[in-house]
Amino acid sequence: MKASLAWLNEYLDPHCSADEADQFLSRVGFPVEGCEPVQLSTGVQDTVLDVEVTSNRSDCLSHLGLARELASTSGRSLRLPSFEPVLRTGQPASELATVQCSATSSCPLYTARLLTGVRVSPSPPWLIERLEAVGQRP
Repeated sequence: MKASLAWLNEYLDPHCSADEADQFLSRVGFPVEGCEPVQLSTGVQDTVLDVEVTSNRSDCLSHLGLARELASTSGRSLRLPSFEPVLRTGQPASELATVQCSATSSCPLYTARLLTGVRVSPSPPWLIERLEAVGQRP
């Protein structure tokens, strides 16, 4: 998995260097296979880490997951992102859609959430920059 060091550091206090990230992640079973400096379109310098994540650790297939591992291993504090909860508005979802669980022995609880009014638009500049840094298209 390619991870932006700048993005990881948004969740860590104090920040971590590329060498420290390599050392701590490797120590807990996530070897860093490569480390590449990247110049972002805004002129900011970042470092992209190529981290090997095994299939049994899908919780670490995100920047927040890797930052959690770095925090627990290095003694740093983890800063969770803040967000505003989505408020319930409009019609109840049960009036717009139904969910039926036909395999209750395999899945005793199945839930759904219906989002309406979603607007498709270009990604914000901060997200474009982060995605491009790790080789993804916004």
